Amino acid sequence: MKLTIDIDCTPAEAREMMGLPNVQKLQEEWLKQIEAKMASEIENLSPENILKSWTAGASSNLEMFSRMMSAFAPGGKARD
Repeated sequence: MKLTIDIDCTPAEAREMMGLPNVQKLQEEWLKQIEAKMASEIENLSPENILKSWTAGASSNLEMFSRMMSAFAPGGKARD
């Protein structure tokens, strides 16, 4: 035997029927906080700032690579 029951109700009515809390106000407040955080961080996502963060240590990496290559070169000596 197969029994099918169709219930026609809104999400709010279903939530109330199942005893679940209404968290809409909590979600709206959380969304406002997320939007504020995103707005404050949007400046860090500019192409200029991203490029600066990627190249910040490039000169020190180049020096380290140069010291490493000179240490491995025949007759080479690592510089400090």
